[in-house]
Amino acid sequence: MKYDIAIIGAGPAGATAALLASKDFDTLVIDAGSNGEYRPSSGVFPDHNNFGFEPIPDHVFARDHLTMCYMDYEGKKGIVAGAEFGRRLGKILFLPQYLKYAIGQAERKTCTFFFQTKVTRIQIEEDGVRISCFNREGIQEFHSNVVFLATGGNDFQLHSQLGFRVPRVHQAIQAEFQKDESEWSEWEAEYTFHVYSKISQTGPFWITRRVGEFNVGYIDKAVSVEKFRNILERHKPIRSVLEGATPLQVEGKNSHIFVANIAADATRELVKDRALVLGDAAGMATPFYYEGVGQARYSALYAVELMRVLEEANRPPIRENLLPYQERVQRDLTNKLYKSSVGSRTIFLENASMDTIFSSYVNAINKYKDVREKIVFAYWNNPVNYRFSNDTDVGRKIYEDLPLGKKITLLPLFLKASFQ
Repeated sequence: MKYDIAIIGAGPAGATAALLASKDFDTLVIDAGSNGEYRPSSGVFPDHNNFGFEPIPDHVFARDHLTMCYMDYEGKKGIVAGAEFGRRLGKILFLPQYLKYAIGQAERKTCTFFFQTKVTRIQIEEDGVRISCFNREGIQEFHSNVVFLATGGNDFQLHSQLGFRVPRVHQAIQAEFQKDESEWSEWEAEYTFHVYSKISQTGPFWITRRVGEFNVGYIDKAVSVEKFRNILERHKPIRSVLEGATPLQVEGKNSHIFVANIAADATRELVKDRALVLGDAAGMATPFYYEGVGQARYSALYAVELMRVLEEANRPPIRENLLPYQERVQRDLTNKLYKSSVGSRTIFLENASMDTIFSSYVNAINKYKDVREKIVFAYWNNPVNYRFSNDTDVGRKIYEDLPLGKKITLLPLFLKASFQ
């Protein structure tokens, strides 16, 4: 049998693509892991992730995301509550639950899944794609009209075979815990975003609350389990979070601590003849916030929508016909929310004054209602219509709150960020 679409990877991008493609195409998904296996994710799911999609049922999510906490190096908090502006911020997601939902919906239609199956080679041929792989049953070979590469940030072997650039990667480490809801009285936010140079100069430390469960983690160029344990045991601003918490046993795993790669830069070339790269496999996770699930879903949507256009026009999925996918990703994702995050990374990370600058940001959040309103707006606004003017306005207030001496030395940095 020759499938219309073959998808390599069943993470957020691959599972979403399967869910969407299976409505109209004979779809194949191959994944090296197990069905429903745990995949690390902070779990933040802003409402801006939903444009163009059918609603995800509420039971898939862990809880509503109503309140956001930005925390500086001393533990000072800036609280953003959607209720102040009559909105929620989004949802809190346990990623395995979303993957089970998307995979289950796809299986009910025209999608075939092969889990615990390792792809060893992809050959692009004149009339299709030949995929070689192996599993417990031995060597397998499949054929499709086009292939979506959705392998995430942990496996780039197939990129090299197909001629795609391999993105740089950072590492994320996170731990899963359980804790009774009654013990969270002093920590009102469902999501906490903490920046402190002594933890990482590359990415944030976060805390995400589900119901009776939570995860904590951080991103760096390279992470250490020993350092992570020391942070959890000794870092004063988060000590109350860990009090009364016990490790959460994750299904199919022997540990509650997990390390994964996350792409550190976006690749520009996303298509070849009969091949497209989706989600974190293309480095789409946003810098600074490292938001990946939304970018993965949008790239899957754009890829499947283009397949429908080509099918209706009876045009083959060769590179020139796939370029609209690349152009749309770059126009609507890379040049909008991703670009904004590059500017945020310039200001808040990887510079000697990052702690002072982020502390000024926390002050601005507490001091100015319009700063909080702009943050809430970013949570729900369609990312295609991203307002860079909001970034400029917030950046100006952060700058105004800096000590005079810092204003002089940091002016070039703020100007650089505004022109990213």
